[in-house]
Amino acid sequence: TSPAVTIDSDGDLVAAHNLDVTEQLNCNKATGYSLVTASNAKVNGYVEMTGITVLTGGTNSIAGNLSLTGGLTVAQNSGTSIDVTGTAPVNIAPTLNANGALNVAGAAALTLASGTGLAVTADATVGGTLAVTGTTSVGDTLSLTKASGTGLAVTANATVGGDLTVTGALDTTGILTGVNITSSGVLTA
Repeated sequence: TSPAVTIDSDGDLVAAHNLDVTEQLNCNKATGYSLVTASNAKVNGYVEMTGITVLTGGTNSIAGNLSLTGGLTVAQNSGTSIDVTGTAPVNIAPTLNANGALNVAGAAALTLASGTGLAVTADATVGGTLAVTGTTSVGDTLSLTKASGTGLAVTANATVGGDLTVTGALDTTGILTGVNITSSGVLTA
């Protein structure tokens, strides 16, 4: 029978069958690849990579936990860069920085117990209905630019601490009370 392990003319170690290593396997090649597999590789235990790890080719799947103590760079130019599937939550702590567009196809729940749950420092557009159940503070001009119909509907009391200027008709079905009421247009009560 032929030996299980031979050395070819290039000095490579050739194993015709399974190679069982019961101690540490050291691959100390100074440059290039130290370990190359022509087909799939399976590691049943813990894998620790202290250098740069590059995953190329087709889909790279991780069935268990993946812990990163350094950075993760994804250089995908088309398609989907990272797919997270399943029903388990994705926990990111302490900060998620999205330097490009952030597309959320489902509900986004901001459940911060106290403090600022959402801070927007530039423009924001809401294409649907915006429902606010708490106190809302507007530090600048609030413009309601609806072309027709009711632009502002208040179903409870409203207090205006400064001047209230109405450039159109003012119609009221209740009591209109004020210290100085001046009208240059139609005032109907």
